[in-house]
Amino acid sequence: MLAWKHFDVGWAEALPTTTSIREGEHIAICARVPGVWALAACRIIDVFDEDSPSSNRFGYSFGTLPGHPEQGEERFEILCGADNIVTYRITAFFRPNYLSARLAWPYFRYRFNQFRRQSTDAMRCCVQSSTALKIDSMGSLPWSHRFITMQTDSHHRLSQRPK
Repeated sequence: MLAWKHFDVGWAEALPTTTSIREGEHIAICARVPGVWALAACRIIDVFDEDSPSSNRFGYSFGTLPGHPEQGEERFEILCGADNIVTYRITAFFRPNYLSARLAWPYFRYRFNQFRRQSTDAMRCCVQSSTALKIDSMGSLPWSHRFITMQTDSHHRLSQRPK
């Protein structure tokens, strides 16, 4: 996550990718929408890096800045529990900031859900390429997915961490 790999989805990116994940830093989210690239500014408002005997957790939250088509926050976090399961979680709450965004809201929701799935795939690729994983007999990684309508909350189990 420190290298913004969770934004490697092909149609959205965080710029510049050299931005440190540190409270107060600004990041621009560039997303391709039909016919154009849209640029939206955000500020990192919270960073956490916690180690305990039962789990490890790292992540950050960013909030939208004026001019962003939406008003809200997103949180990205990686958790590794005592069971050695690595989980990637995206939590977001937002609403349209402008009439044009309100009119395009169904499309924005579709794209956000697409981003969640593709971001999870990007993180899974990062975990697979950097860690020896236990893969089940079907050749896939164990993971779960949950979606709550208004507060989009998705949990994606990425891997089992080696012991």
